[in-house]
Parts: sequence; C-alpha cells; structure tokens
Amino acid sequence: MLCRIEPIYTHFYSIAWWTYIVFISGFNHRRGNSYLMGKPREFGWLFLFSVPTWLFFEVYNFRLENWRYLIGVPEEIYIRWRGYVVAYGTVLPALFETERLLRNLGLVQASLKRPTRVSRGLLNRLFLLGCLVMLSVLVKPGFLFPLVWIGLIFLPDPLVYRFEPESSVLGRAEKGRYGLIMRLMLAGLLCGFLWEFWDYWSGAKWSTPFPTSTPGRC
Repeated sequence: MLCRIEPIYTHFYSIAWWTYIVFISGFNHRRGNSYLMGKPREFGWLFLFSVPTWLFFEVYNFRLENWRYLIGVPEEIYIRWRGYVVAYGTVLPALFETERLLRNLGLVQASLKRPTRVSRGLLNRLFLLGCLVMLSVLVKPGFLFPLVWIGLIFLPDPLVYRFEPESSVLGRAEKGRYGLIMRLMLAGLLCGFLWEFWDYWSGAKWSTPFPTSTPGRC
C-alpha cells in the first residue's frame, strides 16, 4: 500500500478490514465465541445484511450529500460494484466481532443495574421518535445530517422487542443488562476510527463533496 502497488493500493480499505476481521475472529475463536469460525452461518447473515444496511445510508446520502466516491474508484462498473459489496459487507461483521473481542478482553462486562421499564407507550414513542429524526434529516440535511446515524436505532428495536424481547436492546435494558449496548457503542467508536484511518491511506476512497486531490470518475 505504501509503495502504491496495485491492486493492494486501490483496494487497501477492504483488504485491511477483512484482515482485521479474520484476525480478531481467530482471537475470539480461542475463547469459543467467534462468529466467523464458530458460527459461520450467522457470520454469513451478518455479511448479507451488512450490504443493504449500508446501502440504506447511501440512499439517504443522495439528499445529505455528505460524502462521495470520487478518488481512485475504478471506472469499470463491474469492478466498482464488486468492490462496493466487499467493502459494505464488512460493516456488521466488524462491529459484532469487535463487540465479542471487547467482551473477551473483559471490557464493559454485563452487570445488573437499574432496569428500564418498557411499556407499549415507550415502544410507540421510540418508534415515532425514530421516524421524526429520520424525516428531520431530510428536511435540514446541512444541519442535522449526523442524526442519520442515530435515528435508525429507534426504528427496528421496538419491533424486535415485540416479537423477541430477549434479542432486543430494550429487552436487555428491561432486565438491567446494559453490557451489550455499551460494548456495541465502544465497538462503533473503535470501528469508526479504523474506517477513517484505513480509508485515508487507500487509493480508492470516499471524500467530502469538495475533495482536495484530483478526483476520479464517480
């Protein structure tokens, strides 16, 4: 990558991410709870859901215009879209494997604290809040664009709680178990840093609407 040898330089972002995922999966597997090596079927579902999950934000970005793929992106459509799938497919696997890593390292362990009372009214209010946040982002994208990363959280979890409370964040909070959500937040912070760091060094990268270097074809 540092010598700009192809295809490593152009695709460094995806190569770095998949190397990271495989590496921490090996560590987690030694503790008996890796998705990739212990639950490959679940890992496959994480990969498949990761692509449309990120594409949801890409659709929102048509309005937000918060980032663009202008630098070093291959012009050939069939190469470009394969690269998108490989890159977008890292999002959920990286987050969940990192959460497992944090748990195996003994960080932010689950503990019983003050439980949250979950009522039908709370579920409805959270779902409505999520809808209002996501709509407000579209109305004032220049000012409220950061909320696109927060508003989506309030939409699916109330629905998950209705069908399978044990699998939802609210269901865990109802029992005073906040370890998972805290580790996911910490994993998101760590992965966010790595996303920006590895993208900076990659030949093909996203940028602000006004890149400082000569853009490639979008």
